[in-house]
Amino acid sequence: MTDGYQNDAALMEQSLCTVAEADEDITERLYAKFFEAYPEQEANFFHPAATKGQMVNEILESLLALAQGEQWVEDSIRNHVIAHRSYGDIPFLLYGELLNMLVLCLADIAGNSWLPPNQAAWERQTARLIRIVEDDF
Repeated sequence: MTDGYQNDAALMEQSLCTVAEADEDITERLYAKFFEAYPEQEANFFHPAATKGQMVNEILESLLALAQGEQWVEDSIRNHVIAHRSYGDIPFLLYGELLNMLVLCLADIAGNSWLPPNQAAWERQTARLIRIVEDDF
């Protein structure tokens, strides 16, 4: 782990355990919020039953791996950005919006167990991830 984010991975994993204990589907909550804000983007999901859950898993995996200093994350994100170009008109802003909504949903589900250090860790890593996206957009 590098870049001064040594504790982020542990804080993120701990908060995900809290979210898992709530036994709520983060995917449905996230995409309901996203499509409410951006209904035009729903048409860009060709197989929503399969792709929405897969995307949430890939985002969470990438954020945790980024916090752990895994080297594969940047190449993986670049590949996803390239792939998303063929899915429709997805403005750069929406990548960050989806990440922010994900963190909000996680915090909502965790409730009082979501502490300021958890929030800060997720915000640091989502900011790092969005910078990677921006470099390849």
